[in-house]
Amino acid sequence: MSVYCSSLAWRHGPADRNDLLVLLAIADFADDDGYCWPSIKSLAQKARMTERGVQKIARRLEAMGLVSIQTGTGRRNCNEYTLNLDLLKKGERETLNRVHPEPGNINPEPVNRKR
Repeated sequence: MSVYCSSLAWRHGPADRNDLLVLLAIADFADDDGYCWPSIKSLAQKARMTERGVQKIARRLEAMGLVSIQTGTGRRNCNEYTLNLDLLKKGERETLNRVHPEPGNINPEPVNRKR
């Protein structure tokens, strides 16, 4: 389980809730590099959907470029899923973090606190 991949999926995943749920299920199985090979049955159980529904959404996520799927190349002939971390990180770079800015980011605006 990769907290990093799950966090990116939560913040920058698709707007559709079913697509997001399947992406989160994949991210939950993934390692920190975004690779995993869960069965469709495992993804369906985690996402609380039918196996056919997960298959359709996984193909939609692949068409969006969020996931690449290699059919039958994973462990026990399961599909191998690779999260497109570059695409998910792109959303991260576009979101200015005003709480913990990285070096080179614009300085955060001061917070006015009244006491």
